[in-house]
Amino acid sequence: MNVWGAAKVSAVVLACFLIFGSSDVFAAVKYKDVSSSYWAYEAINYVSDRGLIVGDASGSFRPEALIDKFDTAKILAKAAGYKYTNATSEEQTYYNRAYSKNKSLLAKYAKTYSKWNSTADHEIAFLLEKQIFSVDDLDEFIAKDSSGNQQLRALSRQEAACFIVKLMGKSYEALKAKPGVEFKDDADISASFKPYVYYLKSLGIVTGDSSGNYFPNGAMVRASMSVILSKALDILSSETPAEPRIVSTSQDMSVNNVTSIEGTIEKFFPSFRGLQIATSDGKSSICQLKSSAVIYIGSFLKTYGDLAEGMQMSGVLLNNELIEIRASAPKISSGIIEIDDGKLADIKYSEGAAILVIESQDGAVSEYPAAESAAFLRNGGYASSLSSLKVGDNIDAQGEGGMLYKVQAIGVKSTVDGFIVEIHISPDKNTIVFSSIDNEIDEYLLNKEKVDVYSLRLGMKARLNLESKTVEAFALLEQNPEPSAVYTGYIQAISSTSLSISEGGDSAITSIGLQESTSYVDGSSEQSVSLDNLFVGMKVTVVLPSSGEPAQKVTIVSA
Repeated sequence: MNVWGAAKVSAVVLACFLIFGSSDVFAAVKYKDVSSSYWAYEAINYVSDRGLIVGDASGSFRPEALIDKFDTAKILAKAAGYKYTNATSEEQTYYNRAYSKNKSLLAKYAKTYSKWNSTADHEIAFLLEKQIFSVDDLDEFIAKDSSGNQQLRALSRQEAACFIVKLMGKSYEALKAKPGVEFKDDADISASFKPYVYYLKSLGIVTGDSSGNYFPNGAMVRASMSVILSKALDILSSETPAEPRIVSTSQDMSVNNVTSIEGTIEKFFPSFRGLQIATSDGKSSICQLKSSAVIYIGSFLKTYGDLAEGMQMSGVLLNNELIEIRASAPKISSGIIEIDDGKLADIKYSEGAAILVIESQDGAVSEYPAAESAAFLRNGGYASSLSSLKVGDNIDAQGEGGMLYKVQAIGVKSTVDGFIVEIHISPDKNTIVFSSIDNEIDEYLLNKEKVDVYSLRLGMKARLNLESKTVEAFALLEQNPEPSAVYTGYIQAISSTSLSISEGGDSAITSIGLQESTSYVDGSSEQSVSLDNLFVGMKVTVVLPSSGEPAQKVTIVSA
């Protein structure tokens, strides 16, 4: 574990003992509604002793009371190190900056929801900067019923799992881990929460009932939250932080007259809040951070403990002290990828690695490599491999460090009626170009195990049963399509509204109407062309929706 990771673990564990100055203040807490035989007795005393979840003035803990999202914010913030008393000036400066940065965002929620609890705004801002909360999470704090009345949302079991993993600093591990035995109600767990739920299951932090169900949408109560929080902190406290590596300071430490510095973080000197920075000229400088220094990693406010070896950074110096740092995370931790309701546009391969091309709801297209150990899910169940994905699938995915580790594909089932316009056969895949009865032309992949490409013919009128853009079943609507629906011949005359063709020699001339929606294709290149590219004597194939109707598509066979 590097200094950065060690600092994260230490911060969470030590926070439990530093929040209120001394854990003795909460020692041996007993509640009149929590007997020694109560199932969560030890966990409740554990979190109470540390001031994370405490009782009320009457001496009651209310173990079965629901936890809303504002309660959650205060609990998680304290567990992550937020102090209400005895905060150092540096810590208080960080809290104030986090709040100032997010103040306008929180004000919008307070304006939108009359039930917004602004007393938790400082804790929410703190959690946003720690990346335990995301902005999307704020949309789930308050719900409106059918009458427009506002209600506080209770924390669900699957949401709690996600927040606890992020509190532990284990998102990367959760996203790359393969799940073990699934809960019986696995299908009820949202795809975006599954990695976190199963990671906590693997650690024994969450469990199912005697029937093997997890009840992901069930509400968390104070007793249940006490149990999973105490287990998580126990695990973190058992991890031994690595000692920072201290190097000789005999190198040139002079930073006189330097107002800025750029380079890579090489070493840490916690004793005096120092950094050794390798600059582009091959030299190293050791700089001390001012206690009030502003530190950004990406766009998030961070602390000295969040910096890591290998980060690229730029800094501003005042009187030889760093007063501002802007750093980017190393590749292994370059940010969590969360994809919701995307569309799989394509699957590419580069140097043996699979790359998923995913279109987001706003139409933006991005490429994401799949990790070698990635887990693929299809329609709620775990699939065996990447080959289970289909172009056109709805996609939810998670990853980190630029790699996808979990991909949930949901096949979109539909049917379409129309005509086969083109057939393409290759060793890798078989596809058809299909024109619907609404003149929408699209290409579909054939499921080789279910559809025999050699039984298909141009002009066939059929109904396709699709999952995403793959043909799973093919049914002829007419066993013998009308010959007049498809014509192949030589152009005898052409205008902007009609086309006359014959098969050659003394054969009859057929006149076919043209319209603005008629498409023109060069058969040799399969590229779209215009009507101006057609001329008398050219051989073409013309597809009509049915005999006597205007042409749907004209394909140039040869000149």
